[in-house]
Amino acid sequence: MASRSTANSIDEYIAGFPLETQKVLEGLRALIKTSAPDATETISYAIPTFDLNGHLVHFAGYEKHIGFYPTGSGVEAFKEELKPDKSGKGSVQLPLGQPMPRDLIRRIVEFRVKENTGKASKLGRRAAAEAERGREMGLDKGDHRSLALWAADCAEHVLPYFEEKYPKDDRPRKAVEAGRAWVRGEIECGEARAAAVAAHAAARDADQAAARAAARAAGHAAATAHVAGHAAHAATYAVTAVTCAAVPTDAAAATTKERDWQYRHLPKHLRPVAFPAQAHRAERQ
Repeated sequence: MASRSTANSIDEYIAGFPLETQKVLEGLRALIKTSAPDATETISYAIPTFDLNGHLVHFAGYEKHIGFYPTGSGVEAFKEELKPDKSGKGSVQLPLGQPMPRDLIRRIVEFRVKENTGKASKLGRRAAAEAERGREMGLDKGDHRSLALWAADCAEHVLPYFEEKYPKDDRPRKAVEAGRAWVRGEIECGEARAAAVAAHAAARDADQAAARAAARAAGHAAATAHVAGHAAHAATYAVTAVTCAAVPTDAAAATTKERDWQYRHLPKHLRPVAFPAQAHRAERQ
């Protein structure tokens, strides 16, 4: 019987439950696959997950119910049809031994498909614009990788603000590692993007400003594998983390110190790309 935390596939995960629960989990899995035929199956956060331009929905088995997780937007869109005592922020409880609301689940999944497809269209247009700006700047593959490493360094420099607050959440750390792994050629761009999405989810879950900004920095660092322009966003969020963590009277000095650290760690020929104003001042001095 597979452990929930160690299952490497949805098949292994479902096999770890009693036969009757397995039947319900397989029924939900089949319903999701029918409603989102282009989605791919994976294990994320140690539970079954369907991905389509990012996480689409998750589900999980428990002793007395099945957890269905269509994200906050999926629950919000159908809140009038969901029982208040059986739903929460981003989650729906499906009690074992009761009929599954198949039509409602189908409509929720189809809603999430439309939502993620729409986001992908917007992101695609933005990525094309960012890529064009990169070409205009004269960035080659080596420059792109240098920016990705620098973005990872910027994010890691402030990562303690997140890890000290949420020591059990490794999503931002994995995003930083994914950015570096992409540079080494160990993972594909899509894997780095998935790590970026997870880090941004960690940021949304964080209730402390400095930790939230640090997680955002990690997310943009991993996303630099996809679009080089994310490197500057990683640096900006890293500075935000430092500013939020500083005593108000020291915030300005802390911000300047962090920006100077970032500037010194970036290859000289790329400084005008990430810090055009600062590079211009340096040239005049």
